[in-house]
Amino acid sequence: MSSVKEKVYQILFLAVSVTAILFGFFLFGNEFRKEAFKISTYYFLLFSFFVWLALVLKDISFKKENLINFWKDNWPGVCLSLSLVILFFVSVQPQFRVVDDEPNIVNLSKMLFLNRTADHTYQGLWFYNGYHSLSNGVWKRPAFFSFLIYIVHTLRGYSAYNGFVVNFAATLFVFVNIYLLIKNIFSHRVALITLILTASYPVVSLCATSSGFEVANLLFLLLSMRYLYDYLLDKTTLKLNKLIFTLVLLAQCRYESAGYVIIVLAIAFLAEWRRSLNNISLLTVVTPLLFLPVAWQRVFAWGWHNQGEKALFSLSYLQAHIQDFLRFFLLPGNARPVAFAVDYIAIAGLAYSLWVLWRSWTGVSRNEKLLFYANLSVLIFYLFAILTELFGNIDHPVAFRFALVFIPYIALMAALLLDFVARKLVLQWYLVVFLICLFAHYHSTAVKNEYVNRNVFCRSYIRNVDFLKKYAADNHNGNMLVIAIKPRMYVIHRGIGSVTFDYANKHKDRIKEYLESGLVNDVIVIQWVDLKDGKPKEGTDIDSSFVLEKLFEIRERGDLIVRYSKITGFN
Repeated sequence: MSSVKEKVYQILFLAVSVTAILFGFFLFGNEFRKEAFKISTYYFLLFSFFVWLALVLKDISFKKENLINFWKDNWPGVCLSLSLVILFFVSVQPQFRVVDDEPNIVNLSKMLFLNRTADHTYQGLWFYNGYHSLSNGVWKRPAFFSFLIYIVHTLRGYSAYNGFVVNFAATLFVFVNIYLLIKNIFSHRVALITLILTASYPVVSLCATSSGFEVANLLFLLLSMRYLYDYLLDKTTLKLNKLIFTLVLLAQCRYESAGYVIIVLAIAFLAEWRRSLNNISLLTVVTPLLFLPVAWQRVFAWGWHNQGEKALFSLSYLQAHIQDFLRFFLLPGNARPVAFAVDYIAIAGLAYSLWVLWRSWTGVSRNEKLLFYANLSVLIFYLFAILTELFGNIDHPVAFRFALVFIPYIALMAALLLDFVARKLVLQWYLVVFLICLFAHYHSTAVKNEYVNRNVFCRSYIRNVDFLKKYAADNHNGNMLVIAIKPRMYVIHRGIGSVTFDYANKHKDRIKEYLESGLVNDVIVIQWVDLKDGKPKEGTDIDSSFVLEKLFEIRERGDLIVRYSKITGFN
Protein backbone atom coordinates (compact mmCIF):
# COMPACT_ATOMS: atom_id res chain seq x y z
CA MET A 1 0.00 0.00 0.00
CA SER A 2 1.18 3.51 -0.82
CA SER A 3 1.72 5.89 2.05
CA VAL A 4 0.09 9.33 2.13
CA LYS A 5 3.45 10.89 1.30
CA GLU A 6 3.87 8.67 -1.76
CA LYS A 7 0.34 9.52 -2.93
CA VAL A 8 1.07 13.23 -2.58
CA TYR A 9 4.26 12.86 -4.64
CA GLN A 10 2.36 10.96 -7.33
CA ILE A 11 -0.30 13.66 -7.57
CA LEU A 12 2.35 16.37 -7.63
CA PHE A 13 4.27 14.53 -10.36
CA LEU A 14 1.12 14.34 -12.49
CA ALA A 15 0.32 18.01 -11.88
CA VAL A 16 3.86 19.16 -12.71
CA SER A 17 3.88 16.96 -15.86
CA VAL A 18 0.64 18.55 -17.11
CA THR A 19 1.97 22.02 -16.28
CA ALA A 20 5.22 21.33 -18.16
CA ILE A 21 3.30 20.13 -21.24
CA LEU A 22 1.11 23.25 -21.21
CA PHE A 23 4.05 25.62 -20.73
CA GLY A 24 6.19 23.76 -23.26
CA PHE A 25 3.79 23.31 -26.15
CA PHE A 26 0.57 25.27 -25.77
CA LEU A 27 0.87 28.42 -23.68
CA PHE A 28 2.61 31.56 -24.95
CA GLY A 29 4.03 32.23 -28.41
CA ASN A 30 7.32 31.57 -30.13
CA GLU A 31 8.86 34.88 -29.09
CA PHE A 32 8.33 33.96 -25.45
CA ARG A 33 9.71 30.44 -26.09
CA LYS A 34 12.84 31.85 -27.76
CA GLU A 35 13.51 34.28 -24.94
CA ALA A 36 12.77 31.67 -22.26
CA PHE A 37 15.06 29.16 -23.97
CA LYS A 38 17.83 31.75 -24.29
CA ILE A 39 17.68 32.88 -20.66
CA SER A 40 16.90 29.63 -18.81
CA THR A 41 18.61 26.77 -20.70
CA TYR A 42 21.97 27.30 -18.99
CA TYR A 43 20.39 27.05 -15.53
CA PHE A 44 18.24 24.04 -16.44
CA LEU A 45 21.33 22.23 -17.74
CA LEU A 46 23.49 23.29 -14.80
CA PHE A 47 20.95 21.88 -12.34
CA SER A 48 20.25 18.73 -14.38
CA PHE A 49 23.90 17.85 -14.99
CA PHE A 50 25.17 18.27 -11.46
CA VAL A 51 22.17 16.53 -9.88
CA TRP A 52 22.72 13.68 -12.36
CA LEU A 53 26.41 13.56 -11.45
CA ALA A 54 25.57 13.53 -7.74
CA LEU A 55 23.10 10.65 -8.23
CA VAL A 56 25.62 8.63 -10.23
CA LEU A 57 28.34 9.15 -7.63
CA LYS A 58 25.93 8.37 -4.78
CA ASP A 59 25.15 5.01 -6.39
CA ILE A 60 28.83 4.05 -6.58
CA SER A 61 30.53 2.42 -3.66
CA PHE A 62 33.91 4.04 -3.02
CA LYS A 63 35.02 1.51 -0.44
CA LYS A 64 38.57 0.42 -1.08
CA GLU A 65 37.73 -3.28 -1.47
CA ASN A 66 34.94 -2.50 -3.96
CA LEU A 67 37.21 -0.34 -6.09
CA ILE A 68 39.90 -3.04 -6.05
CA ASN A 69 37.35 -5.68 -7.06
CA PHE A 70 36.02 -3.48 -9.86
CA TRP A 71 39.55 -3.02 -11.22
CA LYS A 72 40.30 -6.76 -10.98
CA ASP A 73 37.08 -7.60 -12.80
CA ASN A 74 37.24 -4.93 -15.49
CA TRP A 75 40.85 -3.84 -16.04
CA PRO A 76 41.15 -5.51 -19.49
CA GLY A 77 38.13 -3.60 -20.80
CA VAL A 78 39.17 -0.30 -19.25
CA CYS A 79 42.77 -0.59 -20.52
CA LEU A 80 41.65 -1.64 -24.00
CA SER A 81 39.17 1.26 -24.11
CA LEU A 82 41.80 3.80 -23.10
CA SER A 83 44.33 2.38 -25.58
CA LEU A 84 41.84 2.58 -28.46
CA VAL A 85 40.84 6.17 -27.70
CA ILE A 86 44.47 7.30 -27.41
CA LEU A 87 45.20 5.57 -30.73
CA PHE A 88 42.26 7.39 -32.33
CA PHE A 89 43.55 10.79 -31.31
CA VAL A 90 47.17 10.01 -32.20
CA SER A 91 46.43 8.64 -35.68
CA VAL A 92 43.27 10.50 -36.80
CA GLN A 93 43.58 14.27 -37.05
CA PRO A 94 40.99 15.95 -34.80
CA GLN A 95 39.03 18.46 -36.87
CA PHE A 96 35.59 19.91 -37.52
CA ARG A 97 33.95 17.42 -39.89
CA VAL A 98 30.39 18.73 -40.20
CA VAL A 99 30.97 22.45 -40.56
CA ASP A 100 27.28 23.38 -40.58
CA ASP A 101 26.98 21.94 -37.07
CA GLU A 102 30.24 21.67 -35.15
CA PRO A 103 31.42 25.32 -35.25
CA ASN A 104 27.86 26.32 -34.31
CA ILE A 105 27.94 23.95 -31.34
CA VAL A 106 31.12 25.67 -30.16
CA ASN A 107 29.50 29.04 -30.89
CA LEU A 108 26.69 28.25 -28.45
CA SER A 109 29.20 27.01 -25.86
CA LYS A 110 31.02 30.32 -26.17
CA MET A 111 27.85 32.26 -25.35
CA LEU A 112 27.13 29.95 -22.41
CA PHE A 113 30.65 30.68 -21.20
CA LEU A 114 30.59 34.44 -21.77
CA ASN A 115 26.99 35.36 -20.93
CA ARG A 116 25.32 32.27 -19.39
CA THR A 117 22.78 32.52 -22.22
CA ALA A 118 21.84 29.95 -24.87
CA ASP A 119 21.91 32.34 -27.78
CA HIS A 120 23.91 32.17 -30.97
CA THR A 121 26.17 34.90 -32.27
CA TYR A 122 26.08 35.31 -36.04
CA GLN A 123 28.59 38.16 -36.41
CA GLY A 124 31.04 39.82 -34.07
CA LEU A 125 34.53 41.10 -33.33
CA TRP A 126 37.35 40.20 -30.96
CA PHE A 127 39.09 43.17 -29.34
CA TYR A 128 40.25 44.26 -25.89
CA ASN A 129 40.86 40.54 -25.25
CA GLY A 130 37.13 39.85 -25.42
CA TYR A 131 34.35 39.04 -27.83
CA HIS A 132 31.74 41.63 -28.88
CA SER A 133 28.69 40.36 -30.75
CA LEU A 134 27.11 42.33 -33.60
CA SER A 135 24.06 40.11 -34.14
CA ASN A 136 22.56 37.31 -32.08
CA GLY A 137 19.73 34.80 -32.22
CA VAL A 138 18.71 31.40 -30.90
CA TRP A 139 19.79 28.18 -32.56
CA LYS A 140 17.97 24.99 -33.51
CA ARG A 141 20.37 22.33 -32.18
CA PRO A 142 20.01 20.82 -28.66
CA ALA A 143 22.27 22.51 -26.12
CA PHE A 144 23.67 19.76 -23.89
CA PHE A 145 26.87 19.05 -25.82
CA SER A 146 27.56 22.79 -25.93
CA PHE A 147 27.11 22.81 -22.16
CA LEU A 148 29.72 20.05 -21.80
CA ILE A 149 32.13 22.15 -23.86
CA TYR A 150 31.30 25.11 -21.62
CA ILE A 151 32.45 23.03 -18.63
CA VAL A 152 35.81 22.46 -20.34
CA HIS A 153 36.03 26.21 -21.11
CA THR A 154 35.53 26.82 -17.39
CA LEU A 155 38.23 24.31 -16.41
CA ARG A 156 40.96 25.19 -18.92
CA GLY A 157 40.00 28.47 -20.58
CA TYR A 158 38.12 29.24 -23.76
CA SER A 159 39.22 27.47 -26.94
CA ALA A 160 37.36 26.65 -30.14
CA TYR A 161 38.88 23.16 -29.87
CA ASN A 162 37.57 22.16 -26.44
CA GLY A 163 34.94 19.98 -28.10
CA PHE A 164 37.72 17.52 -28.90
CA VAL A 165 38.49 17.24 -25.19
CA VAL A 166 34.84 16.43 -24.48
CA ASN A 167 34.76 13.80 -27.22
CA PHE A 168 37.97 12.19 -25.98
CA ALA A 169 36.32 11.63 -22.59
CA ALA A 170 32.95 10.72 -24.12
CA THR A 171 34.50 8.09 -26.40
CA LEU A 172 36.38 6.55 -23.49
CA PHE A 173 33.17 6.31 -21.45
CA VAL A 174 31.29 4.90 -24.47
CA PHE A 175 33.81 2.07 -24.77
CA VAL A 176 33.84 1.37 -21.03
CA ASN A 177 30.04 1.27 -20.95
CA ILE A 178 29.88 -1.03 -23.98
CA TYR A 179 32.28 -3.34 -22.18
CA LEU A 180 30.37 -3.28 -18.87
CA LEU A 181 26.95 -3.78 -20.45
CA ILE A 182 28.00 -6.71 -22.61
CA LYS A 183 30.20 -8.34 -19.96
CA ASN A 184 27.34 -8.32 -17.45
CA ILE A 185 24.87 -9.87 -19.89
CA PHE A 186 27.09 -12.11 -22.04
CA SER A 187 30.74 -12.58 -21.16
CA HIS A 188 34.07 -10.84 -20.67
CA ARG A 189 35.39 -12.22 -23.99
CA VAL A 190 32.35 -11.16 -26.04
CA ALA A 191 32.69 -7.67 -24.53
CA LEU A 192 36.35 -7.37 -25.56
CA ILE A 193 35.63 -8.62 -29.09
CA THR A 194 32.77 -6.12 -29.39
CA LEU A 195 35.07 -3.28 -28.34
CA ILE A 196 37.63 -4.07 -31.03
CA LEU A 197 34.97 -4.54 -33.72
CA THR A 198 33.30 -1.27 -32.75
CA ALA A 199 36.64 0.55 -32.92
CA SER A 200 37.28 -0.99 -36.37
CA TYR A 201 34.55 1.20 -37.87
CA PRO A 202 36.07 4.45 -39.20
CA VAL A 203 32.71 6.10 -38.39
CA VAL A 204 33.57 5.71 -34.71
CA SER A 205 37.05 7.22 -34.85
CA LEU A 206 35.92 10.03 -37.17
CA CYS A 207 33.10 10.99 -34.81
CA ALA A 208 35.39 10.63 -31.79
CA THR A 209 37.91 13.09 -33.25
CA SER A 210 35.27 15.60 -34.32
CA SER A 211 33.53 18.31 -32.30
CA GLY A 212 30.03 16.93 -32.90
CA PHE A 213 27.47 15.66 -30.41
CA GLU A 214 27.09 12.12 -31.83
CA VAL A 215 29.44 10.43 -29.34
CA ALA A 216 27.83 12.14 -26.33
CA ASN A 217 24.43 11.11 -27.66
CA LEU A 218 25.57 7.47 -27.91
CA LEU A 219 27.11 7.66 -24.43
CA PHE A 220 23.90 8.81 -22.78
CA LEU A 221 21.87 6.29 -24.76
CA LEU A 222 24.13 3.50 -23.47
CA LEU A 223 23.98 4.94 -19.95
CA SER A 224 20.19 5.03 -20.10
CA MET A 225 20.15 1.34 -21.10
CA ARG A 226 22.61 0.45 -18.37
CA TYR A 227 20.71 2.40 -15.71
CA LEU A 228 17.42 0.94 -16.96
CA TYR A 229 18.85 -2.53 -16.38
CA ASP A 230 20.12 -1.45 -12.94
CA TYR A 231 16.64 -0.20 -12.07
CA LEU A 232 14.95 -3.38 -13.30
CA LEU A 233 17.24 -5.39 -11.04
CA ASP A 234 16.83 -3.10 -8.02
CA LYS A 235 13.78 -0.83 -8.09
CA THR A 236 14.78 1.95 -5.71
CA THR A 237 14.11 5.67 -5.71
CA LEU A 238 17.82 6.42 -6.21
CA LYS A 239 18.07 4.25 -9.30
CA LEU A 240 14.83 5.65 -10.72
CA ASN A 241 16.04 9.23 -10.31
CA LYS A 242 19.43 8.36 -11.78
CA LEU A 243 17.69 6.90 -14.83
CA ILE A 244 15.31 9.86 -15.23
CA PHE A 245 18.07 12.48 -14.96
CA THR A 246 20.10 10.53 -17.53
CA LEU A 247 17.10 10.74 -19.84
CA VAL A 248 16.74 14.48 -19.19
CA LEU A 249 20.27 14.97 -20.51
CA LEU A 250 19.85 12.43 -23.34
CA ALA A 251 16.80 14.36 -24.59
CA GLN A 252 19.06 17.38 -25.13
CA CYS A 253 21.74 15.56 -27.15
CA ARG A 254 19.95 15.09 -30.50
CA TYR A 255 16.47 15.77 -31.87
CA GLU A 256 15.22 12.20 -31.90
CA SER A 257 16.69 11.43 -28.48
CA ALA A 258 13.56 12.86 -26.88
CA GLY A 259 11.74 9.86 -28.36
CA TYR A 260 14.08 7.49 -26.52
CA VAL A 261 12.91 9.04 -23.24
CA ILE A 262 9.34 7.89 -23.82
CA ILE A 263 10.43 4.36 -24.74
CA VAL A 264 12.78 3.87 -21.79
CA LEU A 265 10.46 5.41 -19.21
CA ALA A 266 7.51 3.36 -20.48
CA ILE A 267 9.47 0.14 -20.01
CA ALA A 268 10.80 1.22 -16.59
CA PHE A 269 7.35 2.06 -15.26
CA LEU A 270 5.46 -0.80 -16.92
CA ALA A 271 7.92 -3.35 -15.53
CA GLU A 272 6.27 -2.95 -12.14
CA TRP A 273 4.18 0.20 -12.31
CA ARG A 274 2.89 0.25 -8.73
CA ARG A 275 6.38 0.03 -7.28
CA SER A 276 7.69 2.58 -9.78
CA LEU A 277 4.97 5.03 -8.79
CA ASN A 278 5.84 4.51 -5.13
CA ASN A 279 9.48 5.34 -5.96
CA ILE A 280 8.55 8.85 -7.06
CA SER A 281 10.26 11.36 -4.77
CA LEU A 282 10.33 15.13 -4.48
CA LEU A 283 13.32 15.15 -6.85
CA THR A 284 11.36 13.10 -9.38
CA VAL A 285 8.50 15.58 -9.16
CA VAL A 286 10.57 18.45 -10.63
CA THR A 287 11.97 16.47 -13.58
CA PRO A 288 9.14 17.21 -16.06
CA LEU A 289 10.06 20.91 -15.81
CA LEU A 290 13.62 20.09 -16.87
CA PHE A 291 12.32 19.07 -20.31
CA LEU A 292 10.97 22.59 -20.97
CA PRO A 293 14.00 23.77 -23.02
CA VAL A 294 13.53 20.71 -25.26
CA ALA A 295 9.84 21.53 -25.81
CA TRP A 296 10.43 25.25 -26.41
CA GLN A 297 13.21 24.63 -28.90
CA ARG A 298 11.36 21.96 -30.83
CA VAL A 299 8.31 24.20 -31.23
CA PHE A 300 10.00 27.45 -32.26
CA ALA A 301 12.61 25.72 -34.45
CA TRP A 302 10.19 23.48 -36.36
CA GLY A 303 9.41 26.10 -39.00
CA TRP A 304 13.10 26.79 -39.65
CA HIS A 305 13.54 23.50 -41.50
CA ASN A 306 11.51 24.46 -44.56
CA GLN A 307 13.33 23.47 -47.74
CA GLY A 308 11.07 24.90 -50.42
CA GLU A 309 8.14 22.58 -50.84
CA LYS A 310 9.85 19.62 -49.15
CA ALA A 311 8.66 18.42 -45.75
CA LEU A 312 11.21 17.74 -43.03
CA PHE A 313 9.75 14.26 -42.48
CA SER A 314 7.89 12.21 -45.08
CA LEU A 315 7.29 8.55 -45.91
CA SER A 316 8.12 9.46 -49.51
CA TYR A 317 11.84 9.57 -48.56
CA LEU A 318 11.75 6.04 -47.20
CA GLN A 319 12.57 4.04 -50.34
CA ALA A 320 15.51 6.18 -51.45
CA HIS A 321 16.98 6.37 -47.95
CA ILE A 322 16.69 2.60 -47.41
CA GLN A 323 18.76 2.16 -50.57
CA ASP A 324 21.28 4.71 -49.27
CA PHE A 325 21.41 2.90 -45.93
CA LEU A 326 22.05 -0.52 -47.49
CA ARG A 327 24.61 0.87 -49.92
CA PHE A 328 26.48 2.60 -47.09
CA PHE A 329 26.76 -0.52 -44.93
CA LEU A 330 27.04 -3.29 -47.54
CA LEU A 331 28.78 -1.97 -50.66
CA PRO A 332 32.56 -1.50 -50.29
CA GLY A 333 34.23 1.37 -52.09
CA ASN A 334 34.04 5.15 -52.29
CA ALA A 335 36.18 5.36 -49.14
CA ARG A 336 33.07 4.77 -47.01
CA PRO A 337 33.95 4.76 -43.29
CA VAL A 338 32.54 1.28 -42.67
CA ALA A 339 34.07 -2.08 -41.67
CA PHE A 340 32.29 -4.08 -44.36
CA ALA A 341 33.64 -7.47 -43.26
CA VAL A 342 32.14 -6.88 -39.81
CA ASP A 343 28.78 -6.04 -41.42
CA TYR A 344 28.64 -9.35 -43.24
CA ILE A 345 29.78 -11.30 -40.18
CA ALA A 346 27.09 -9.45 -38.21
CA ILE A 347 24.38 -10.59 -40.65
CA ALA A 348 25.38 -14.20 -40.00
CA GLY A 349 25.71 -13.35 -36.31
CA LEU A 350 22.17 -11.98 -36.26
CA ALA A 351 20.84 -15.24 -37.71
CA TYR A 352 22.85 -17.20 -35.13
CA SER A 353 21.65 -14.96 -32.28
CA LEU A 354 18.00 -15.27 -33.31
CA TRP A 355 18.37 -19.06 -33.44
CA VAL A 356 19.91 -19.13 -29.95
CA LEU A 357 17.28 -16.70 -28.66
CA TRP A 358 14.44 -18.82 -30.08
CA ARG A 359 15.82 -21.94 -28.41
CA SER A 360 16.48 -20.32 -25.03
CA TRP A 361 13.78 -17.61 -24.82
CA THR A 362 11.97 -19.27 -21.94
CA GLY A 363 15.21 -19.26 -19.95
CA VAL A 364 15.85 -15.55 -20.46
CA SER A 365 15.02 -13.50 -17.39
CA ARG A 366 12.18 -10.98 -17.52
CA ASN A 367 14.56 -8.11 -16.91
CA GLU A 368 16.79 -9.14 -19.80
CA LYS A 369 13.73 -9.41 -22.05
CA LEU A 370 12.68 -5.89 -21.08
CA LEU A 371 16.19 -4.60 -21.81
CA PHE A 372 16.03 -6.38 -25.19
CA TYR A 373 12.68 -4.73 -25.96
CA ALA A 374 14.05 -1.31 -24.96
CA ASN A 375 17.08 -1.59 -27.24
CA LEU A 376 15.06 -2.98 -30.13
CA SER A 377 12.41 -0.25 -29.81
CA VAL A 378 15.03 2.52 -29.70
CA LEU A 379 16.81 1.16 -32.79
CA ILE A 380 13.56 0.84 -34.75
CA PHE A 381 12.48 4.34 -33.73
CA TYR A 382 15.87 5.84 -34.64
CA LEU A 383 16.05 4.00 -37.97
CA PHE A 384 12.55 5.12 -38.92
CA ALA A 385 13.34 8.72 -37.88
CA ILE A 386 16.44 9.04 -40.06
CA LEU A 387 14.99 7.15 -43.05
CA THR A 388 11.94 9.43 -43.17
CA GLU A 389 13.94 12.64 -42.65
CA LEU A 390 14.71 14.97 -45.54
CA PHE A 391 18.46 14.78 -44.78
CA GLY A 392 18.42 11.03 -44.04
CA ASN A 393 20.83 10.00 -46.81
CA ILE A 394 23.32 8.24 -44.56
CA ASP A 395 25.73 7.73 -47.48
CA HIS A 396 26.89 11.34 -47.44
CA PRO A 397 29.97 13.07 -45.94
CA VAL A 398 27.69 15.08 -43.65
CA ALA A 399 25.16 12.38 -42.68
CA PHE A 400 27.48 9.36 -42.18
CA ARG A 401 27.54 10.22 -38.45
CA PHE A 402 23.94 8.98 -38.20
CA ALA A 403 25.39 5.47 -38.44
CA LEU A 404 27.19 5.73 -35.09
CA VAL A 405 24.27 4.52 -32.95
CA PHE A 406 24.02 1.26 -34.92
CA ILE A 407 27.72 0.34 -34.73
CA PRO A 408 27.88 -1.20 -31.20
CA TYR A 409 24.83 -3.35 -31.97
CA ILE A 410 26.28 -4.54 -35.29
CA ALA A 411 29.60 -5.25 -33.57
CA LEU A 412 27.84 -7.25 -30.84
CA MET A 413 26.11 -9.49 -33.41
CA ALA A 414 29.45 -10.18 -35.09
CA ALA A 415 31.19 -10.73 -31.73
CA LEU A 416 28.67 -13.35 -30.61
CA LEU A 417 29.25 -15.40 -33.76
CA LEU A 418 33.05 -15.02 -33.69
CA ASP A 419 33.18 -16.01 -30.03
CA PHE A 420 31.04 -19.09 -30.71
CA VAL A 421 33.18 -20.21 -33.66
CA ALA A 422 36.46 -19.59 -31.80
CA ARG A 423 35.29 -21.64 -28.80
CA LYS A 424 33.95 -24.50 -30.87
CA LEU A 425 37.00 -24.82 -33.10
CA VAL A 426 39.56 -23.76 -30.47
CA LEU A 427 40.73 -20.82 -32.58
CA GLN A 428 41.16 -18.21 -29.87
CA TRP A 429 44.62 -17.02 -30.93
CA TYR A 430 43.60 -17.01 -34.59
CA LEU A 431 40.71 -14.80 -33.57
CA VAL A 432 43.08 -12.35 -31.83
CA VAL A 433 45.21 -12.08 -34.97
CA PHE A 434 42.10 -11.69 -37.12
CA LEU A 435 40.76 -8.85 -34.95
CA ILE A 436 44.07 -6.98 -35.02
CA CYS A 437 44.30 -7.30 -38.82
CA LEU A 438 40.68 -6.23 -39.21
CA PHE A 439 41.18 -3.13 -37.09
CA ALA A 440 44.40 -2.16 -38.89
CA HIS A 441 42.79 -2.63 -42.31
CA TYR A 442 39.73 -0.46 -41.70
CA HIS A 443 41.26 2.11 -39.36
CA SER A 444 43.43 3.42 -42.20
CA THR A 445 40.24 4.71 -43.86
CA ALA A 446 39.70 7.07 -40.92
CA VAL A 447 43.35 8.14 -40.93
CA LYS A 448 43.11 9.15 -44.62
CA ASN A 449 39.83 11.01 -44.00
CA GLU A 450 38.95 10.80 -47.70
CA TYR A 451 35.20 10.45 -47.18
CA VAL A 452 34.89 13.65 -45.14
CA ASN A 453 37.25 15.55 -47.46
CA ARG A 454 34.79 15.09 -50.32
CA ASN A 455 32.70 17.80 -48.73
CA VAL A 456 33.98 21.02 -50.30
CA PHE A 457 32.52 23.15 -47.49
CA CYS A 458 34.46 21.18 -44.88
CA ARG A 459 37.68 21.29 -46.90
CA SER A 460 37.33 24.99 -47.55
CA TYR A 461 36.53 25.90 -43.93
CA ILE A 462 39.52 23.99 -42.52
CA ARG A 463 41.80 25.61 -45.09
CA ASN A 464 40.37 29.07 -44.42
CA VAL A 465 40.93 28.86 -40.67
CA ASP A 466 44.47 27.52 -41.17
CA PHE A 467 45.24 30.38 -43.57
CA LEU A 468 43.85 33.03 -41.20
CA LYS A 469 45.75 31.73 -38.19
CA LYS A 470 49.00 31.49 -40.13
CA TYR A 471 48.53 34.97 -41.60
CA ALA A 472 47.93 36.47 -38.16
CA ALA A 473 50.94 34.64 -36.69
CA ASP A 474 53.21 35.75 -39.54
CA ASN A 475 52.12 39.40 -39.60
CA HIS A 476 50.81 40.84 -36.34
CA ASN A 477 49.47 38.14 -34.03
CA GLY A 478 46.58 40.48 -33.27
CA ASN A 479 42.87 40.65 -34.07
CA MET A 480 41.42 40.47 -37.55
CA LEU A 481 38.03 40.94 -39.15
CA VAL A 482 37.00 38.43 -41.82
CA ILE A 483 34.34 39.17 -44.42
CA ALA A 484 33.00 35.76 -45.43
CA ILE A 485 30.02 33.50 -45.97
CA LYS A 486 28.62 32.21 -42.65
CA PRO A 487 30.71 34.35 -40.29
CA ARG A 488 29.32 32.44 -37.29
CA MET A 489 31.78 29.66 -38.17
CA TYR A 490 34.79 31.96 -37.79
CA VAL A 491 33.94 34.00 -34.69
CA ILE A 492 34.48 30.93 -32.48
CA HIS A 493 38.24 31.35 -32.97
CA ARG A 494 39.87 33.78 -30.58
CA GLY A 495 41.13 36.86 -32.41
CA ILE A 496 39.02 36.26 -35.54
CA GLY A 497 35.95 38.47 -35.88
CA SER A 498 33.70 38.05 -38.88
CA VAL A 499 30.78 39.67 -40.72
CA THR A 500 28.77 38.88 -43.84
CA PHE A 501 29.34 40.54 -47.20
CA ASP A 502 25.94 42.16 -46.83
CA TYR A 503 26.95 43.72 -43.50
CA ALA A 504 30.28 44.95 -44.88
CA ASN A 505 28.70 46.47 -47.99
CA LYS A 506 26.05 48.28 -45.92
CA HIS A 507 28.41 49.45 -43.17
CA LYS A 508 31.55 50.52 -45.01
CA ASP A 509 32.19 53.35 -42.56
CA ARG A 510 32.19 50.91 -39.63
CA ILE A 511 34.65 48.61 -41.36
CA LYS A 512 36.90 51.62 -42.00
CA GLU A 513 36.58 52.71 -38.37
CA TYR A 514 37.40 49.21 -37.05
CA LEU A 515 40.58 49.14 -39.12
CA GLU A 516 41.79 52.71 -38.70
CA SER A 517 41.09 52.82 -34.95
CA GLY A 518 43.19 49.71 -34.40
CA LEU A 519 40.35 47.55 -33.06
CA VAL A 520 41.38 45.07 -35.74
CA ASN A 521 44.81 44.79 -37.33
CA ASP A 522 43.58 43.49 -40.69
CA VAL A 523 40.38 42.99 -42.67
CA ILE A 524 40.53 39.81 -44.77
CA VAL A 525 38.00 39.01 -47.50
CA ILE A 526 37.32 35.36 -48.43
CA GLN A 527 35.53 35.10 -51.78
CA TRP A 528 34.34 32.21 -53.90
CA VAL A 529 35.37 32.94 -57.46
CA ASP A 530 34.07 31.30 -60.64
CA LEU A 531 36.90 29.60 -62.53
CA LYS A 532 35.49 30.50 -65.96
CA ASP A 533 35.06 34.25 -65.70
CA GLY A 534 37.14 35.05 -62.60
CA LYS A 535 34.24 36.90 -60.99
CA PRO A 536 33.08 36.40 -57.39
CA LYS A 537 30.10 34.09 -57.05
CA GLU A 538 26.78 35.43 -55.88
CA GLY A 539 26.85 36.34 -52.20
CA THR A 540 30.60 37.07 -52.13
CA ASP A 541 30.62 40.41 -53.98
CA ILE A 542 32.41 43.22 -52.17
CA ASP A 543 31.65 46.91 -52.72
CA SER A 544 34.03 48.68 -55.12
CA SER A 545 34.81 51.30 -52.46
CA PHE A 546 37.02 48.70 -50.73
CA VAL A 547 40.56 48.53 -52.13
CA LEU A 548 41.67 44.87 -52.17
CA GLU A 549 45.12 43.31 -52.36
CA LYS A 550 45.03 39.65 -53.36
CA LEU A 551 46.99 37.50 -50.93
CA PHE A 552 46.41 33.96 -52.11
CA GLU A 553 43.97 31.81 -54.03
CA ILE A 554 43.45 28.09 -54.47
CA ARG A 555 41.23 25.92 -56.64
CA GLU A 556 38.86 24.12 -54.27
CA ARG A 557 36.90 22.10 -56.83
CA GLY A 558 36.40 21.96 -60.61
CA ASP A 559 34.65 25.30 -61.03
CA LEU A 560 35.53 27.05 -57.77
CA ILE A 561 38.47 29.17 -56.64
CA VAL A 562 38.76 30.48 -53.09
CA ARG A 563 40.43 33.88 -53.06
CA TYR A 564 41.90 35.56 -49.98
CA SER A 565 42.31 39.33 -50.15
CA LYS A 566 43.28 42.09 -47.75
CA ILE A 567 41.58 45.50 -47.54
CA THR A 568 44.33 48.09 -47.94
CA GLY A 569 42.27 51.24 -48.40
CA PHE A 570 38.95 52.89 -49.13
CA ASN A 571 37.82 54.88 -52.18
